[in-house]
Amino acid sequence: MAEIRDILQDLTDVRIQIIRKEADIESISERIAELRSTSSDDLPKAMDDLHKAKLKYKFEKERLVELKCKNAELEVDCVSFGKLGSLSNV
Repeated sequence: MAEIRDILQDLTDVRIQIIRKEADIESISERIAELRSTSSDDLPKAMDDLHKAKLKYKFEKERLVELKCKNAELEVDCVSFGKLGSLSNV
């Protein structure tokens, strides 16, 4: 029975990571919007920072997809053990 406990703990951890990742993505989005409104005096540095922020945004979105896939896999495992009534809409 320890196996289902491990799966449930993994599911909890993944869901927490998803919430944190979504917050990170929102923060990066805000930073991108801020950089887009930078004055022309700081343009070279802002363009570099904007490029870095866009790359980080893309990476974090990809990581979020991976986490959501892992979440779905763990939910399927839980359903197969009869410990989860249905799948979430994450």
